[in-house]
Amino acid sequence: MRAYVYMAVGVLMVLCLSLTPAAAQKGDKSKVNAEMREFMKRLDGNHKNVDAALKKYAAEGADTSDMTGIMVREPKVIKAENKDGMTFYTMACKTGIAERTYLIGWKDKKIQKLKQLSFTIP
Repeated sequence: MRAYVYMAVGVLMVLCLSLTPAAAQKGDKSKVNAEMREFMKRLDGNHKNVDAALKKYAAEGADTSDMTGIMVREPKVIKAENKDGMTFYTMACKTGIAERTYLIGWKDKKIQKLKQLSFTIP
């Protein structure tokens, strides 16, 4: 009986670990538009490259101050949704010693809205 309980607990642990956000993110990649994927490739931890990516992909007049000058690296889309005619991505990333989450709204292949949602130091 004890062996059965240990085996059942082990199976449950494997199932729980296989459903982590990182595993769930793999399914979301197909929903991420090409511009967002290209934008994220440029977020390499160098603030000059981040600023250049913002300049290239942000629409004229879009407020990107929440990310300007920040050393964004290791971006990952954790959520994608369509709302008000725009595609919104929730993107988690590392910035120096901190972790941040941004909401990025795209329309007509340009960033229309960019907002920092969270800032944490693990």
